[in-house]
Amino acid sequence: MAEITTRSRPVPVSSIRRIVARHPVAAFLTMMFVVAILVSLSPVLTRRDLLPFGQAPYDWLVHILGSAVPALLVTAALHGREGVRDLAGRCLRWRVSVRWYVFALVGLPVAMLLYATALYGAAPLTALADRWTPLFTQVLPLLVLLVVFSNFAEEIGFTGFLFPGSSSVTGRCGPAL
Repeated sequence: MAEITTRSRPVPVSSIRRIVARHPVAAFLTMMFVVAILVSLSPVLTRRDLLPFGQAPYDWLVHILGSAVPALLVTAALHGREGVRDLAGRCLRWRVSVRWYVFALVGLPVAMLLYATALYGAAPLTALADRWTPLFTQVLPLLVLLVVFSNFAEEIGFTGFLFPGSSSVTGRCGPAL
């Protein structure tokens, strides 16, 4: 019987968690800007010769530590593990079929090539035929790295947390449960 009474007591919440729960957007934006400023102040993290393709560690860390981590922390403060699971589930959910993602990724380069061919004649096609290997050795790996380390982490913070589709239903920021 004592065990049941112990479980039914509310868990005390820290003052920081209460502040975050009262002001989730302000907490997220504060964490985001503080991390971005701290990461950008370090000269080592802004060097462009440490990572492949001229990327600086700042380029990736500011998105991961400045967008994704604050979103997960504020969501955890608001809704606990269930909220974090919901946020992760919404971030990994495919909205449309794979063919539309392929169309979006391939359509713009093909359209630009057709446009350049219309403007300059066969010169763009000749240049592409002569130098097609950098597409697979430089451009494609860079795009994969940007999508994984920058865009996905940023989408967790902004589209997943700050502007969720469910905010109009709940009237508050963060995942709806």
